[in-house]
Amino acid sequence: MLRGKMLPSNMDEVKQLNAAAKSQYVQFLDTCATVSRPWIWAAGLDPKAFDRLQALLIEHGVDPAQIKHRVSLLTQAAGLPAIQGALTSGQPWRSLKAVANKCRPVFQLVLPQELEQAVQKKADQGGLRTKRKKQATQPKPATKPEMPRALDPSKLTIDEEAFTAPDGTRLGQIHLNTIGPIAQGVVLTTVDEASAYLKAGQLVSKGSLALLLLNAEDSQLVTSLSWSFLRVVLRCQANSEPMIVPAYLLQLGQVAVVPKSDSGPQDLLHAPAACCKIAVYRDMVTDDWSQVIKSPVKYVLARLLPLQACRQGSPTQPCTCGKWHPNPTDIVEDPVLDVWRRQWVSASFRPVAPEQAEIFLFNLRCLESVQLGVLSCSGRNGIFAEPRTVDSRDPLLSFQVLWLPKTAHDELLRIQQCTPQVIGLARLGSRLGVRSKTEDAPELARQLKPGSIFLAAGAKMTFEVGPLPFGMDRLTVSRLCSQWQWQARPLHPSRSVGDALGTVWLVQACVHPPNAVVRYQGAEVVITKVHDKSDPVAQPSSQVIGSPATVQLCTKTATTPASDPWLIQDPWGAPPASVSTGPVDTQAALRDFETRLENKIMAKIPTTDMEVDSTGTNEARFAALEQQVQSLTMNQQALESKIDDNAMRADSQLATLQTQVTHQLDSQGQHMQALFATQMQQIEALLAKKHRTE
Repeated sequence: MLRGKMLPSNMDEVKQLNAAAKSQYVQFLDTCATVSRPWIWAAGLDPKAFDRLQALLIEHGVDPAQIKHRVSLLTQAAGLPAIQGALTSGQPWRSLKAVANKCRPVFQLVLPQELEQAVQKKADQGGLRTKRKKQATQPKPATKPEMPRALDPSKLTIDEEAFTAPDGTRLGQIHLNTIGPIAQGVVLTTVDEASAYLKAGQLVSKGSLALLLLNAEDSQLVTSLSWSFLRVVLRCQANSEPMIVPAYLLQLGQVAVVPKSDSGPQDLLHAPAACCKIAVYRDMVTDDWSQVIKSPVKYVLARLLPLQACRQGSPTQPCTCGKWHPNPTDIVEDPVLDVWRRQWVSASFRPVAPEQAEIFLFNLRCLESVQLGVLSCSGRNGIFAEPRTVDSRDPLLSFQVLWLPKTAHDELLRIQQCTPQVIGLARLGSRLGVRSKTEDAPELARQLKPGSIFLAAGAKMTFEVGPLPFGMDRLTVSRLCSQWQWQARPLHPSRSVGDALGTVWLVQACVHPPNAVVRYQGAEVVITKVHDKSDPVAQPSSQVIGSPATVQLCTKTATTPASDPWLIQDPWGAPPASVSTGPVDTQAALRDFETRLENKIMAKIPTTDMEVDSTGTNEARFAALEQQVQSLTMNQQALESKIDDNAMRADSQLATLQTQVTHQLDSQGQHMQALFATQMQQIEALLAKKHRTE
């Protein structure tokens, strides 16, 4: 139809047509000054997109033999733009399913039998990997710390030369029963055993006599006698190993008992030490993180000048390099004493691999003389130092941090250089602040954060203050607390009090208020402490220093044999005269139990009323029972007949209803057919050719 000629009928005509068309095309191109870019219309998907779509369908179970047919059907149903957009998205399969669901009717990418085969194939290969729902676990109850085990005085002995009289006479260990007017020595006992002497408060002996109390506290020593706390060396009787145990020495004699004064070597072989927690933040390190991973501690020490030793210079010409310069009288030769607890953590302080870590942490113990210098370097090169107690367990309360979260790091460095109270910078996660001494913290807070409420360092307690009027904010509540001579920081309103009395505020403070009941505008205000259930209970420490096995041997519960409570008191049996743990004849006990049970049952059986053939009162009872059974049977038959009648009525009503619905549907169908016929006549009239009028 395009050429006005017939199509070629054999291969020779095809070749001639191909050659003629090529020559005409080349001649046409030679006549053109410029050639436009060739376009291909209706060629289907891009080859890369087609390959990706084919791989997705095969991966999710489509038969490879049907893949081209499935792609063509999908292209016709959804269109090329929608498929191209789905394949170039971040989640192609999910986007492709969304495109298929928008088609009307919905296009099914994978047939049910194909999906079943794919699931079976994955199951044969080792099972499906599905996301398991996290089971709702109940919160674990907070474990209370165990009390330290009490030591048993009967398993311990006092060192022979541990105590002496003022004149140097050695005092040995004596028993509690030997205490008397002429007794001399030291009795190893507990508070419970010595409670009578504590209550009496009288001296017993004319010589040197004392009680060495174990497992005691200051609150238990309520007596008029003189006592003192000390740490004494005791030995275990089982293996003769020594232990250092805290104890209280209670004087019971007119001559005092004193510990042996043997100071040992007098040479001072230690220096005052301090501890810091060092944190290296990856986002502030100027060098490559791989250099930090190779040797992190060396990386930090190389950038903290106060921790580097410099032995140049002299007392007359001191060196000003900023490093640590030892004196001839110094005991140690290096400012770094110990490094431990290295950790690679994420931004949320979870342990991760060094390559993925955002923070490197470790504890550093150094000389106390270089602590201020280390803190002054905090905040530079991504290294931050936090002062801790010598055992690194708690923060050092002699320093305090003023947090400035909305201040840039460069501005904090400028504040450090321009403010003498600022020692160094501090960082915790994403929060930044400045560190100063505790005595300088209030003045620094007034300079950097005017109008803010400042609390001293230490543990914070929460209080409820109320009722206060509704028209108060945090600033006015803080001023009111200042008028009560109480430094507190308001948090937020907790709850309102009925009858429009006001609201109750939550405040934080480091100390208790001067008065629990105060007044404001003629009304009483109550201040109560809020007890947090999540606060950990302080675990009392036994402070016993020794081998764990030895401490275990010397505790009261170490060798106490476990006893069966049912042998001591049996709630089902008669109380025994004496407890016997020998072998028990179970067969004899069982026969005895059977005999007693049989006797009790036989005693309760009524023998006169069990005669089957007897006549009398039972005949009347049997007749009444038969009449009741017959009446129940007749009632049941009547009930069944009523149920059958109701079922028949329901069936007839259902048949009538079904007939009515059928007639209604037929009438509606006839009406719809008439409407369709009328509409078709109108359409044919519109499409019919109109006669041309002259």
